[in-house]
Amino acid sequence: MNRSLKMLVVCLLTMAVGIYAAYAEDVVKITIATHVTPSYEDVFPQIQRFTDRINELGKGKIQAELHHSESLFKVKELIPGLTKGACDIIFHTSSHTVENWSELGGLGLPFLYKDENDCRSRWMVGKPLFELVNKEMVRKYGVKIMASGIFRGMVIVTRQKAVEKIQDLNGLRLRATGKIDGDYLKTCGGIPLFLGSSQMDEALKKEALDGVITYPANIVNRKLEDRLDYITETKPMFGAWGFQIYVLSKNFDKFSKEVQDVFMQAASEYDRDLLEKFLEYENRTAKPILEKKIKYVSPNAEQMKPFIDAAQKTYAEWSKTVDPEFAKKFIELSQAQ
Repeated sequence: MNRSLKMLVVCLLTMAVGIYAAYAEDVVKITIATHVTPSYEDVFPQIQRFTDRINELGKGKIQAELHHSESLFKVKELIPGLTKGACDIIFHTSSHTVENWSELGGLGLPFLYKDENDCRSRWMVGKPLFELVNKEMVRKYGVKIMASGIFRGMVIVTRQKAVEKIQDLNGLRLRATGKIDGDYLKTCGGIPLFLGSSQMDEALKKEALDGVITYPANIVNRKLEDRLDYITETKPMFGAWGFQIYVLSKNFDKFSKEVQDVFMQAASEYDRDLLEKFLEYENRTAKPILEKKIKYVSPNAEQMKPFIDAAQKTYAEWSKTVDPEFAKKFIELSQAQ
């Protein structure tokens, strides 16, 4: 090979390395963490879809990697992992965040929303309620909610004894999802026990629990349908929750407008599709199993009044944990006609 040709090859290789290095520097790598496993067929596909959409819309300039099933962080490690910068985005159940972010406890206040659709319509990005909460989250914690992820509302599921009137809660040992519904149960004479989903089966088997608060499809996900007898569906619904997407606001703001738009489009699609897919899964897979094994009960309007009246104490207690003006506005926007 003559000298000129060698020089040409060297130049081309140098250019290629330079182009690759420049490209590599331009790639935005995103780490996403969640505790949810693929066995949750009602929610996991939408988490995976969010990740896939970032990669699709990013067209090689954004590379998102999903770490699920507590492979990166356990449930209680997700928020510290985010705030310390050990990951970029987390998916988390709203009821698990109340100890860190009291404002999100408002979502689970009993009987605040008519149903899941009513709740989701108020918590969509751009709606006054969502913007109120997001502004407060950024101000106090430096955390931005990218999507509310509202899904199927909570129900009371019991063994042996149905809950149709408020007195039926007295003395019942019920698995609570978090502080808000736990406080409400205590107001009604119930005994809240704080267990993870994976602990419910053993507790029911040993008769250490009289029932659980959860969403219906989780009974099937956890194969509890043979251990429980009644599902109490209330109107308005007992409590709302969401599987939300969080990012540090300072990190989000550092990204270019192009990258931010990709994130928000993927988050918007997640918010749009999650509840429909959730209910679709419940109606197709979970409900036929539940209807064969468990009896559904629904208190009438007269029976519901004491339940709703008792919730006012929970509202007042939650309001003490947040800014008073925020609490007042939150409840007004949640109950607006």
